[in-house]
Amino acid sequence: MKVGERTITLQRMFNYRLKGWDIKDDKFQDKAAYEPGTVGIYRNKIVPWDLILKEYYEIRGWTANGVPTKAKLKELKLDDVRCRDELGE
Repeated sequence: MKVGERTITLQRMFNYRLKGWDIKDDKFQDKAAYEPGTVGIYRNKIVPWDLILKEYYEIRGWTANGVPTKAKLKELKLDDVRCRDELGE
């Protein structure tokens, strides 16, 4: 499980550093994801993706913008990975 968590966090840092990928880029391409549901608990309701995404980030130990925190990087022994801000970019 820890290896998977390290992998996902490292991928996120890679995309953040090279592309600036953060919360604004975590969107579905299919517009149907933002329309009212047709079955299940979200029938005739729109899924609150923004709230779900923020909760996901919190569970991962990332900031509200979807960037892994320094504490999370240290916990996963990825503390040698630096953010764009730390690189002066």
